[in-house]
Amino acid sequence: MYNKVDITDSATIKSIEYDCTGSKLIVEFKSGSKYRYRDVDSESVRKFVEAESKGKYFSSHIKDKFVTEKIGATLATTALPGSNDGEPWPFPTGPKPGTPSIDYDDIAWTEQEEEEFLRTWTEDKFKYD
Repeated sequence: MYNKVDITDSATIKSIEYDCTGSKLIVEFKSGSKYRYRDVDSESVRKFVEAESKGKYFSSHIKDKFVTEKIGATLATTALPGSNDGEPWPFPTGPKPGTPSIDYDDIAWTEQEEEEFLRTWTEDKFKYD
């Protein structure tokens, strides 16, 4: 069951709906677009509703952080095989277009290259933790 909050103090966001049992958040924008975000914890939603700037909070803590689908999107005139008519089309969940993707399983490493990569990766990882 969704709990809906109408947002009156935002230039871009019209309403927020949250289903705490399914951890789904629906954000309706004043432009009319609606998006569903999956696996959103209740604490993030609480902070979103209480944020001084809903748009800034959304941009930094919700957008691109959760699996997203546009509600009511019409992305094609013909249904794809195996798709359910009438259901929203999921947005791609991989890297954004233009982002290089490296599959390290396809790289032929020498033993020395692999040791150097792991040493560098480990040093970098602990540098930011």
